[in-house]
Amino acid sequence: MYVATAYVNIGVVAMDDYDWGVAHVVPAQNQDNADIIAHAGIRSPVSTLVLVSVSRIAERAGFKDPVSQYRFVLLVTGIFAYCMLTFFARRHFRLRGGLDKERIVLLLIGFFWLAPYFFSRPMIEALAAPFVTASACFACEYWVNGERRALVLSVFALMIAATFRFQAGVCFLAIVATFVLRRQWKDAWVLAVASAVAFLIPGLLDLALRGRFYASLTSYIAYNVAHSSSYGVTPFYSFATLFLAISIPPAFWLRYRELRWREEFRPILPTVLFFAVFLVAHSAVPHKEDRFMVPILPSFLICLTPLANYVVTHHRLRAGYFVVVNAFLLVITSFTVEQRNTIGLVRYLAKRPEITRIVGVDGTLVLYPTAYALHSPAESTMSAAELVTSPPMDCNTVVAIRSGLKAQAPNLAAGFHKLAQFQPGLLEQLVIWINPGPNARRTTIELYEPKGCGRTR
Repeated sequence: MYVATAYVNIGVVAMDDYDWGVAHVVPAQNQDNADIIAHAGIRSPVSTLVLVSVSRIAERAGFKDPVSQYRFVLLVTGIFAYCMLTFFARRHFRLRGGLDKERIVLLLIGFFWLAPYFFSRPMIEALAAPFVTASACFACEYWVNGERRALVLSVFALMIAATFRFQAGVCFLAIVATFVLRRQWKDAWVLAVASAVAFLIPGLLDLALRGRFYASLTSYIAYNVAHSSSYGVTPFYSFATLFLAISIPPAFWLRYRELRWREEFRPILPTVLFFAVFLVAHSAVPHKEDRFMVPILPSFLICLTPLANYVVTHHRLRAGYFVVVNAFLLVITSFTVEQRNTIGLVRYLAKRPEITRIVGVDGTLVLYPTAYALHSPAESTMSAAELVTSPPMDCNTVVAIRSGLKAQAPNLAAGFHKLAQFQPGLLEQLVIWINPGPNARRTTIELYEPKGCGRTR
């Protein structure tokens, strides 16, 4: 499922992920490490440098097309994430869990409707997720067995996660809480030394790459303190509601009268703490986006496993309901290409080098992902009103306009010929239908050429 999703779905989750990720990963032959570091902005360049190394392997293997390189990156990312997540998720229940819960958590990691899509994306949140899961697992091992090695590994796994996604570092509070609850005070020096070394390594890495200790983190904090409240601000309970919604209600809405809560959850208490700390910390920040929860999603599925085992054992109808709805959502989410219209437009123009200029009407080309082609025409913008009064265009120029803007450009039919159209994916069409206003940028893009040019589709 992860491989199929990675191969089919070459979409972009968010504009940030394109601007800071995809555009600096492919085409591999156009990327330069020094340029990636110089344009890292408020993010660490480490994730991009890792991903561009993967795309270069594809390029050296003979994959010159950016989409082929990107598919290779998605495949490597998805397979790596799947292997790590299944290994550490299953390991949670080998401590004191039982084979049934091992199987259920494998099914959840492999087939939960959001998992194959998100964990095959080259997003910093998705890259952090396997290491957050590993850190939680090692914390559980320390909690159950008191092994110092597990405590050290938990700290260093979280360090890697926080290098990709800074906010993952908040889960260090869960590691400290696990240590305090364990009351193995003689291990305090182990935690202190491991934490100090884990703190120094990312800072020194930034010093080597960007010339300043923790340059990325300090820039990120300063930017968010100044600007985060100007982005989408949602209520404190938004993320809690999100997790309730993605669990496909009312599948898990039960009283669980026969569930032995202490016996089931005590061995995985650190993972519960990881999830709770991450959720509360992110809920307290005004700016919230759903993808911010991706690093902790595997931990949520691990916490859900004892409940899923109870549902399977005691409520077969509810289990069947969950499986059917999940399967439907899984297919739609995994195989519906996000930004299909803009990606299709770029790929279409890549096969027509004679087109040297594209004019986007108003906000039609909010995202114009040129990374999906080796060569793209020059881009310019024009309002619908200007299109009415603009001088005639040559045959090397095409006009891109959202279907909803056509009424504002009445001379389209008189002066232009429709060349092609690019529709959004099924999921985006559903989003547009539910809330058309904010999602106008996702609608069908139509491509026009001046009449008399005679270009074939």
